Amino acid sequence: MEKNNINVSEIETFIESIFRSVISNQVYADDIPNSISDDWNDMVIFDCSNIHDNDALGTGFILVYLYARPLSDGSKNVKTMSAMEKALNTAIAATSNGTYRLSRSDLWTDFDARCKWHTNVVKLNITIV
Repeated sequence: MEKNNINVSEIETFIESIFRSVISNQVYADDIPNSISDDWNDMVIFDCSNIHDNDALGTGFILVYLYARPLSDGSKNVKTMSAMEKALNTAIAATSNGTYRLSRSDLWTDFDARCKWHTNVVKLNITIV
C-alpha cells in the first residue's frame, strides 16, 4: 500500500467527491457548519477519524450522518431521509476507485439537539490498498 493513501485529507476529499451532489449539496467533514441556511432541507456530515495503517493495506470506518430538516410539525422527514439513504447506497455501489473500497456496515437513528434535525448515522467500512 502506498503510505500517502492513508492521508486523511485525501480520504476526506474522496468521500466528499462521491457524496456531493449525489446525496446532498451540503457535505462537510467532521462537524456541522456554524450556520445552516433556511433553504437547506438536508446535509451530510462525515467523520474519518478511525483509520488504521496495517502496512499491506489500511482499514477503518467512516461515520456518515445523514441530516434531514424536520417537517413543520417537528416529525422526522422520512421521505427526505429515505432518498438520502438510497443515494448513499447508489454512491457506494458506483464507487470504482482502485485505492478506496467502501462497504456499508451499521445504521442507527438520532436527533441532533444542537441543530434540531433528525439524523440517520451510517457506518461505512473502508479498505485502503
